[in-house]
Amino acid sequence: MNNKSDLSNKAENNALLRDGARGAGDFKSLPLENAYRTITAWLSVVRHENAPRLSMCIGGGTDFDLARHWAKAFGTKNLWHDRAITCTNAPHPRANIQDVQLVLAFGSGLGRGASDTQSKVAQWKANGARIVSINPVKSGLSAIADVWVSIRPGCDEELMLLVEQMARGAMPDADLFGHLGVAQGDAIALSHALNTYRGQTVILTGRGVSAHINGYHFAKSIQQLSRDYDCDIMAMSDQPSQPILTPLVDVRPAALLCLNSELAGQVPLNPKAAHQAWSNFEGHIVCFEDTPTRFHKYADMVITGPAEEHLLQLGARLGLNQFGDEDGNSLFENGYEDYAAPAVEATPIEFTLAAKNTVHSDEKFPLHAISIKAHDGANKAIVFMHPHAAGERDLKDKDQIIVKSASGTVKAFVVTMADMNVDTIWTWGGALFSQIMPTTGLRDQSSDQPAWFDLMVEVSKA
Repeated sequence: MNNKSDLSNKAENNALLRDGARGAGDFKSLPLENAYRTITAWLSVVRHENAPRLSMCIGGGTDFDLARHWAKAFGTKNLWHDRAITCTNAPHPRANIQDVQLVLAFGSGLGRGASDTQSKVAQWKANGARIVSINPVKSGLSAIADVWVSIRPGCDEELMLLVEQMARGAMPDADLFGHLGVAQGDAIALSHALNTYRGQTVILTGRGVSAHINGYHFAKSIQQLSRDYDCDIMAMSDQPSQPILTPLVDVRPAALLCLNSELAGQVPLNPKAAHQAWSNFEGHIVCFEDTPTRFHKYADMVITGPAEEHLLQLGARLGLNQFGDEDGNSLFENGYEDYAAPAVEATPIEFTLAAKNTVHSDEKFPLHAISIKAHDGANKAIVFMHPHAAGERDLKDKDQIIVKSASGTVKAFVVTMADMNVDTIWTWGGALFSQIMPTTGLRDQSSDQPAWFDLMVEVSKA
């Protein structure tokens, strides 16, 4: 007899196995040992046939470093954190249109396909909300913003730390504002506005947020900002129907492992379309959860309790290197307590400004080369450059130029544009600069996505 159960009524030390159509929320209780054996069998097939076809999503306070270590041992790079996901695939905000007084946009264009977002922004603006756009180039939303902050690429996180310090009464050295590409008055006004409109602010984010080698950490800082000032986050995407789990390799995911992940809430689709998309998922979905999430109803197996403990146990049974011995026994007698002990704990990385770029800004490569549409195949050989930077290089409109990075050179034509960060050059299509992007190294450390805002170059007359 099936013992169908809801997560709220689950028996201790038992797991829940799907017992009906995916998405219906029907489960039967299963002994934990049987659940581990079943999941091990499912993922063993994936690992031996094509390990990168496993996607992992991590949320809440789950140990991301453990998940990254586990994913590497399994053989997949498809590792996502809810904080990073929300910055490109965020759910629509709960904020009422009438209540929004401040719109804070990071790297957001108008979003050709995001009509719902466009409508909200238009109504907020019509109702008197102020729009602050933080973007190296005055394009898209920046063009209609009340305040445009021409930030230097890669400095968004520093700006947020600066603003929060100023909100507590600190006043940094004036030289720091010039380095970030931010006017001191704008930073003061932003700090004041965040305090004034606490609970009445919406944060808009675009793909530029994740286009850095520290994209994951900047996404975390946006989440922290939203918590500190009671803000909502919503995406400004021009591809709102793009699947959230597009793998980093060109294959369809065969399995999904969720650790305290609110994945379903991040899908930028209407509820009916999201339900259909997850109900039709063909692989296995496994959820390890401290507490129930909205996504568990789509799972094939749900196990509650500390996600880290379950991950370690599963790693041992799969025979993952550094997790278990050849007999499937865990290498950590006391579970996560042993794993997290200082003797095996990884040394934390200090993310200073200089550490954000694989190729550091120096006399040889002083300019950031960014593209508005990194995914665009159009190879428009026109590069926009600030008049001051062009004048320093004796360049004028329509001159043919050579753009050089540490990985190669490409030819283009220059057009000067005042409404942009002086230390930046940019082009419409991503194909031009992709020719001089390094093939390895310049990627976000958590998602392995290309860090196309961190390419450093020099420009000279051809």
